[in-house]
Amino acid sequence: MWRITGLMYRAGGLVLQGRAAEAIPLLHQGLDEYRSAGCGLTLPYYLSILGDAYIQTGRFDQAYKALDEALTIAEKNEDLFQEAELHRLMGELALAQSPDNDAIAEARFESALAIARRQQSRAWELRTTLSLARLFSDNYSSRRVDSSVSLPKAPRCLS
Repeated sequence: MWRITGLMYRAGGLVLQGRAAEAIPLLHQGLDEYRSAGCGLTLPYYLSILGDAYIQTGRFDQAYKALDEALTIAEKNEDLFQEAELHRLMGELALAQSPDNDAIAEARFESALAIARRQQSRAWELRTTLSLARLFSDNYSSRRVDSSVSLPKAPRCLS
């Protein structure tokens, strides 16, 4: 089990380094072995890494399948620690598919923000706020940003 976990974290590190194409085969290998071992705990987490890798490589249909599977498993098993991040990644996927999907992305980001706040997860709240800020920044010249959007205050560790 430790070898599988190490393989998954190695692949996750590659995704964070922008080397998603290298990570995808490792993620598939790790997920196959993880499932073969009968493991299901944290599966949404590993699927989110795979979804992110697919987004980075422009494989949008596969990204959607991975993220949708992760959300389904998370809800079914009440394994919800990754729920906010999954919604944020769905928003990033919508934007990667087309800049015209900004309303879909914003709705996903708002959902992720609400989940992060409900779970009192400052990390997911901050990450989602950054995605919203990028969205608003990219769209600032083309549309007026809704002033009713309530962005979170900076976490105490940042203020």
